[in-house]
Amino acid sequence: MEPQESRGAHYRSDFPYRDDDNFLCYITITKGDNGEMNIDRVPLKEEWVGDTTQDYATRYAVRFPGEAEAKGLPAEEKSGGWSK
Repeated sequence: MEPQESRGAHYRSDFPYRDDDNFLCYITITKGDNGEMNIDRVPLKEEWVGDTTQDYATRYAVRFPGEAEAKGLPAEEKSGGWSK
């Protein structure tokens, strides 16, 4: 389960956007009784999730390089964030 998204300080040029449906969680890896690796998703606390009813462009006004193009969003305003 490799996250196919960018989030926080983790930027992937091949996935320059956030994927809340699959990766707005903690990912834990533990060793099972049989010695195999168990990978699980643990939900975040509700107060950390934010307003998920907002559309993507409003929820993430500061964008990663290439994110607007990848998601079909208007370009970010030059007021700050990742843009130059």
